[in-house]
Amino acid sequence: MGARLCRRRRAAQKAEKAEKISIAEEKKLMSAKNETLQQDITFMSKVNLFKRLPKDLHPLLVANVLTTNYRSGQTVVKQGDDGDELFIIRSGEVTVQVSKDGKAPKKVASLKAGDYFGERAVIYNEPRGATIVAANAVMAYRLTREKFHELNLEEHVKFAQRKVSGDGAAAIEAKPPAEKTESERRMILAALMANSNLNATVTLEELQAEALSDLMWKQTFEPQQVVITQGNMADYFYIVQDGCFTTQQQKPGAELAQVDQLKPGDCFGELPLLQLRPHQHSVVAKERSCAWVIDRWQFKEILFKVPDSKLMEYISYLDRVSILDALSGEEKTSTAQALTEMSFNKGDVILQQGETGDSFYILFDGEVTVLINGKVVARLEASVEEHTAHHFGEKALISSQPRAATVQVASSQAKVLALDRIAFNALLGSLEDILRAQEDGRSRQTRVNRGLTLKPFQKIFRKDLMGVGLLGVGEFGAVELVAHRRADETFAMKSMSKALLVQKGKQNVALNEKHVLMYVLSPFIVQLFEAYSDSSTLYLLFEAALGGDLHGLYCRKRLYGSERHAAFYTAGSALALHYLHQRRILYRDLRPENILLTQDGNIKLCDFGLAKFVAERTFTNCGIPDYYAPEMVLATGHGLELDWWCFGILLFELMSGKPPFESSNPMQIYVSILHGISKVAMPEGNTRAAGDLIKLLLKKEPLDRLPVKEGFGKLKEQRWFSEISWNSLSELQMDTPYKPNIRHKRDLANFHPRSELVVQPPEYEDDGTGWDANYPT
Repeated sequence: MGARLCRRRRAAQKAEKAEKISIAEEKKLMSAKNETLQQDITFMSKVNLFKRLPKDLHPLLVANVLTTNYRSGQTVVKQGDDGDELFIIRSGEVTVQVSKDGKAPKKVASLKAGDYFGERAVIYNEPRGATIVAANAVMAYRLTREKFHELNLEEHVKFAQRKVSGDGAAAIEAKPPAEKTESERRMILAALMANSNLNATVTLEELQAEALSDLMWKQTFEPQQVVITQGNMADYFYIVQDGCFTTQQQKPGAELAQVDQLKPGDCFGELPLLQLRPHQHSVVAKERSCAWVIDRWQFKEILFKVPDSKLMEYISYLDRVSILDALSGEEKTSTAQALTEMSFNKGDVILQQGETGDSFYILFDGEVTVLINGKVVARLEASVEEHTAHHFGEKALISSQPRAATVQVASSQAKVLALDRIAFNALLGSLEDILRAQEDGRSRQTRVNRGLTLKPFQKIFRKDLMGVGLLGVGEFGAVELVAHRRADETFAMKSMSKALLVQKGKQNVALNEKHVLMYVLSPFIVQLFEAYSDSSTLYLLFEAALGGDLHGLYCRKRLYGSERHAAFYTAGSALALHYLHQRRILYRDLRPENILLTQDGNIKLCDFGLAKFVAERTFTNCGIPDYYAPEMVLATGHGLELDWWCFGILLFELMSGKPPFESSNPMQIYVSILHGISKVAMPEGNTRAAGDLIKLLLKKEPLDRLPVKEGFGKLKEQRWFSEISWNSLSELQMDTPYKPNIRHKRDLANFHPRSELVVQPPEYEDDGTGWDANYPT
């Protein structure tokens, strides 16, 4: 009997040990998934395609993509197949292969992490235009057409106009290189080396000439066929092989005149390509003729490829061009690689007043004069040694406009970097669209922050802020109202002592709060503007909601039990939670103290110290015991469902004046929570609608809670919210049940902090780990 009992005990101990190991493994797995989620959101925010999305769409995007792995050599999509997915490469590399006229596919490009493909299938429902094959192990995100439109990405995403000549012109076609006889090759090389325009602009090496020759294809032109039209931008460079071409020019008020004849060995089309100007002549085939041709992209890639040693220098010049501030770092790098370095001699005209402009220039060495109607109005001098530079003509990147001034070289030589609108559009799309997208984002920011008098997205420096008074006291510091020294605006500044954070091992609390709030832009959540750091303190700068918090309001006005107030405040809180959950953000701290009121009486959730991105579940016990959910008490892990339990507790508290499981003994609270809401009497005078909703929310099983089990729409349909106009509330147009008395932007009357609770932190000694290095915005 004793032996049997011992075996049972050992079996029970073994099972308990196995369960502990299983929980430990699950914690490790969930932690890894949460970390991956955060990394994916950060990665997505750096993808060029999504760089200009409003920040809060990045986590929403990650929540709606599917992740797929492909082995080396595996076909991802096949040319000609139907498709409805956009692919974004997370890691690895793919090759783009195109088949023409039934021939074997040829590799035309490689795509790496951050690149995308499949956009035409999503937008235009076109068959796949190329075959994509994994060159090595590849991980990719897949976004369906349905999700793309559901997220309204077409309003924000601008796909690059690849190899398009701009302004509605036809696509520049790069044909496959043609086989050449030895005599044809010698003729091409001789023509290139003898071309005075080429040699005056670049030092043409034999290897470059051979590379140009290798890529050229042969094209036949019929008699009277127009090859180049005067006034058009240059797309191709030509060398005459056989036949004859004539150049013609149409001057204002004059008849079309023949200028020259081009015979075998002659070149044409290079000067506009080199000078980034429209063609000054038309070219017409006089008889059936043929020429060797190369497109502008290959032409410029061979002659003007930017060496890595100069790339950073070029980017630094672009940083000074204000109209390009909307570009991301990666986009500026691409733009820098497309710049053409050009030299001009004394007296040369770089820009001519009245001439239509399609290029902009950066003067980085030499001196030029700026003339308007023949009179000198300015002199610009630049020096490589002194790292000075000037730019002009940048508006040409937006549209063709007559030049407002003439720019003429005054020094013996001047060096400039040039970029034409065609190249810019092909790389990044229209600059006008980029600027418009930025303005859309600004408008959205302004709509969310009504009453803000600073310019949207204007950088706010900590030195420009001065203290007004205390708003609240926290575990690691305080929240203070601060005012801008030069603008009629106030903010809430949260400070956190680095020493206290390190002492209590809560560095991740501060980092998580800032990381989460960077991706949040909701009218029901306080907005983060800036994050700062100094030698001892971390700071977060928020919009100021000066109406006080719900806990203070309910105590002062004795609002507990008011259905009108509780329905309005819980409805706003529900919209905030739904917004967060769509982005996989778990809040974990919903309670009256963390719900602020704006001047209009609308709510704003604040204090995101416990918030985090959650892929499935997390295991950290946090919050206050009164709001613990059963899964928190049992330490079995919790997910987004936890917030809906807290929502039910909030509703109960607003209607009764206290949480349902309240006790002075925390252990008794936990016991009551596990016994469930059925053991708790509903407050006197509580309506059945409130009680019914509370019971549907406070379900012990997380998946049984109403918004989780039946969806957020079902929550909105509850009788408790029958007086709520959800559309009006979402637009902040609904009448609020209470409007705080706020006399001015520095009014602290609705806050009653206990200044004696402000902790004097110990001196901070940097441990050298750099945990706070990336904190400032």
